[in-house]
Amino acid sequence: MGNKKKWTDNADQNVIELLTKISSIIIPLFNKNGIIELSKLDRKSDLEYLTALLLNSKFMSAENKNERNFGADDVIILKLEIEKNKFLKYWGKINWLSKPNDHECYKSYQDPFYGLFKIDNDQIVFAEAMFGDYDRNDLDGQYWIESDMNWMYEL
Repeated sequence: MGNKKKWTDNADQNVIELLTKISSIIIPLFNKNGIIELSKLDRKSDLEYLTALLLNSKFMSAENKNERNFGADDVIILKLEIEKNKFLKYWGKINWLSKPNDHECYKSYQDPFYGLFKIDNDQIVFAEAMFGDYDRNDLDGQYWIESDMNWMYEL
């Protein structure tokens, strides 16, 4: 039991550190509303990698043992949108390093992802995350972003 508590404490500390790093990338984006032009996002690959690390920290502290079997490599950004200068909506694809044996993906190690970051008193909060699709929609296009997804997991 002691190791689980230590891992959870470390995971919680990692989340705080990662949100600080993510903040330096996304806080300037809250100045405008609408879709972010990804070609002009200077630190796009950093945000994709840090988001994966953030998910991994969340998985590491999960109560559900099955969720602790997930390990994200990166979360490829497909679309970012600022709403009301307060919310950053993030649609992407998770590339898995590891996943539970019974978890089925669209492609062998890729899942859809939706995340919501919120700015609150100049602090970034990871408010919501969903991934996996029971219907295993085709992820090669972006039409799935506008459709109703049958999400498998919610963090």
